[in-house]
Amino acid sequence: MKISAPSPARALNRTKKVVVNLNDMSLETDASLILWDDQINLIKLFKRGDFLALFCPYISPSWDASNSSNCILEYGSATILFCLPQKNSQVI
Repeated sequence: MKISAPSPARALNRTKKVVVNLNDMSLETDASLILWDDQINLIKLFKRGDFLALFCPYISPSWDASNSSNCILEYGSATILFCLPQKNSQVI
């Protein structure tokens, strides 16, 4: 997992954006999770190496599946984020 620094948003009614680059271990591919404005505070909840699961993320309108294998997701009002810290995952 790699977390970008907050950057100015280039979207309507948005001011800041953070991109969290993830690796989907079940598909062996990459995904990017976009967090906007107040959602950026969520990055304080997880660290590199943690296991994240997303339920009902939005598919970003900026993703073009025909040109990119890197899926772009957005955290939305229906999205649920589950985080299993790396230190706890070794106990299971």
